[in-house]
Amino acid sequence: MFSYRISPLRISPGRQTLDLRPFDKVRLWLGSCYGNSSNCHNRYGGIAIPGPMNEKHLHFFSAIAEFGSFSAAAAVLGLDQPSLSRYIRQLEDDIGAKLFHRTGRGVRLTETGEEFLGIAQRYLKDTDTLRHKVDDGRNDLRGSISLGVIQFLGEAFVPDCLLKYAEMRPNMTVQVTGGGSGIIQEMLLSGRIDVGLLYDAGLSGDLVAEQVFMDRLVLYGSVELARRRGFDGQSELSLPQLSGVPIIAQTRQHGLRRAIEHAARRAGVGLNVVFEVDSLVTARALARRQGGFAVVPFGSVCGDIDRPDVFMPWIGEPRIEVTFSIATARNRKIERGALELVSLIRNDIRDFAKSIDALSERR
Repeated sequence: MFSYRISPLRISPGRQTLDLRPFDKVRLWLGSCYGNSSNCHNRYGGIAIPGPMNEKHLHFFSAIAEFGSFSAAAAVLGLDQPSLSRYIRQLEDDIGAKLFHRTGRGVRLTETGEEFLGIAQRYLKDTDTLRHKVDDGRNDLRGSISLGVIQFLGEAFVPDCLLKYAEMRPNMTVQVTGGGSGIIQEMLLSGRIDVGLLYDAGLSGDLVAEQVFMDRLVLYGSVELARRRGFDGQSELSLPQLSGVPIIAQTRQHGLRRAIEHAARRAGVGLNVVFEVDSLVTARALARRQGGFAVVPFGSVCGDIDRPDVFMPWIGEPRIEVTFSIATARNRKIERGALELVSLIRNDIRDFAKSIDALSERR
């Protein structure tokens, strides 16, 4: 957890100036907290948020700090890297200090960046809370929202998210439908659901999709079967090593299956799919019973990393990552209740991603 330090306040006529080490003289206007004039600076809890800066800049900065890489953050945010770099340069110009050191493996925060990250995270959290509270009659919102979600995320973090939403909107009903990415996409386009949480691969141009989470694929199976295949003790396997290996995969309506097959084709590898199983719960159970190896996102099996009977190497050369998106239909108006649920999912999935990253570092 980062902290920030504020030196004693110095007051000059009409405005305040304070030193926020290691920032240089961040000026605070004593006027409105959120000025209407383009010349007015936003003020947050004694910390200046310069006029040209907005929430978008802070979200982008926080994402780069979280992933330690401009390219990884750009992929998750759905931006090209030059655009993301431009936003950060604007932010650094506003602050008057560098926020990141470039390293051979990515970026790391400068001292100023570490201080500013704490401020940015607090600002984003508090403004999000405020956004949910500004309407005194928020509990009067009534109606229903339909959410389609792939099984992995439906198991992993959606239940907690729904409980939070129910507390925030007690008079709203959420209808949840599970299925593959293909089915969820069809339901969005036909208007049967309002919001979809699905794999990003092969999405229709008629959807508005926001990439929110990326995960790496692993091979999942029994230690005994791995030993018989000569894989015992290996922490990473290349795609060519999987040629001829019995694979448990989802059906082709699923985005995960499409992502796996796309990577295999590019590597010139033919997959030996012996079972097509849509349920990840069933696929994992079948793999543990030596029915083959399941190719799954690490987050869907990370709870098994300490099981002595489970073999779970990364898939590398090429490394395969899958991206998850929140999607809505482009031609449909999204009601307020659905927008609030999307905002809640977006925030919660970041915490979920951090917990998966922490587990992956133990491997």
